[in-house]
Amino acid sequence: MSHKKNATEAGGFYDLDGTWFRGQMFVYFIEECVRAHIMPSIVLKLAAKELDLAKQRKIPYEEYIRKQVSAYCDLERMKDIRVQDVRECAKYTIERMGNRVHVFTRELASASQDVGIRRVIVSGSPHQVVEEFAKANNIQMYLGTEHPYIKRNGIEYFTGGEAITHFMRKDIALKNLSKQHNLDLNRSYAIGDSFVDAAMFRVVKYPICFNPERKLLPLARENRWPVVIEEKNVNIIFRPDENGKLVEVSLSDILPETLAGRLKVRLQEAGWPTEA
Repeated sequence: MSHKKNATEAGGFYDLDGTWFRGQMFVYFIEECVRAHIMPSIVLKLAAKELDLAKQRKIPYEEYIRKQVSAYCDLERMKDIRVQDVRECAKYTIERMGNRVHVFTRELASASQDVGIRRVIVSGSPHQVVEEFAKANNIQMYLGTEHPYIKRNGIEYFTGGEAITHFMRKDIALKNLSKQHNLDLNRSYAIGDSFVDAAMFRVVKYPICFNPERKLLPLARENRWPVVIEEKNVNIIFRPDENGKLVEVSLSDILPETLAGRLKVRLQEAGWPTEA
């Protein structure tokens, strides 16, 4: 007897920091780990100079993030930290900061759930933080940076070994997830704000560059990827023309019709209408 494969489904793939969350969830998580005394204060001090320069717009913000990530992971900083302690810090971080989100992305996720599109988070933030954010938003599929750990006397401890960073190759992450969960990338969308998100834009039908960073915008112009800008209480949607000029368009020009219609309603109800 032959068995038919289950029908594939559309998916919505989300970057977290800067795209769904307003800011860097990772940074707040590190601050909480320091406050809880499971990491030394030097972790924050090592990146203090870069943070100050980034706030003054003297260096790109991603330079500060790279420095902060290095301070968090280098020198086997994670070694012998209890996994449960990190989970508690992640949980508190989401409880305290998890509602600081962009409206467009929040409503896109809700509209997707309304019309049966499966939502997935692929982030560079630690797995425990991504997991707590996903739980808070009723999302079952997610990937974050995974730090290895071992169990000793029934307690899990991080080893300080090399982490698995799915966010560095998001195209591969999406392809693997699509196979594991029967998702059709040719019917799916992805939304992100940074250069590394370009990899996932190349493998889905509906890419969305959300408040794109400086390095991503030229790629959006070159590939004619839609750009969404959220500021004050309005979202403006653009699609680059053949010359790279950003031309304002409507939601139905960048998303499947059913999803676009539902998202338009949700944004209007939230008081954040789109311009076109």
